[in-house]
Amino acid sequence: MDMILMDDKGHKIHASVRKTLIYRFQSLLSEGRVYQISFFGVGESGRDFRPTSHPWKINFDIHTSVRLVPNKAINLSPYSFVPLSDIISKDLDTSFLIDVIGILTGATGEQEFEKDVEKHKRITIQLDQDGFLESNDTAAQVISPLQDSAKKSTPEDDFLKLIDGKTIEQLKNLAEQKSYCIVLGTVKYIAEGMDWYYPTCKCSKKMN
Repeated sequence: MDMILMDDKGHKIHASVRKTLIYRFQSLLSEGRVYQISFFGVGESGRDFRPTSHPWKINFDIHTSVRLVPNKAINLSPYSFVPLSDIISKDLDTSFLIDVIGILTGATGEQEFEKDVEKHKRITIQLDQDGFLESNDTAAQVISPLQDSAKKSTPEDDFLKLIDGKTIEQLKNLAEQKSYCIVLGTVKYIAEGMDWYYPTCKCSKKMN
């Protein structure tokens, strides 16, 4: 079990509980609360993609004491957002994880890739922030920012972005083809008192 702990100065450090001790601490810890933690180990946080920039981490052991501090709160944001322009310039320390905020403009399904002779899985996402696009595959600056990007999209808008839409006029040209269509439209009028269909034979003549 891994955690990020933050003090009242905003300094953060990675903390971990090994698998065999999760049962002891899982019910004692809740995100957003303040605790006094004693009798823990300290080790070097030297792995790649470590959760914080701190060079050390806290290791809980069987003797670690966790005590809730009541009526105490740390009113600081736990996030340190980095502009996408800084990521694109590649002028960042990539050995630890960072925080970004933006509009999700694209995502892929689960992908498999190979690194150091081992197979890994990932999902690629693309974010937009002030006209900059960034993904975990490639990064590129767009010529113009997205217009009205703060406008909340509707489920219909999201649906239309995913399909190759056709107009009713285009559907008429598909009459001779065997195909399946999903139609998104607005009902303007319902004719009552008569059926919209009638039985016919294969010769297309109406049957009484």
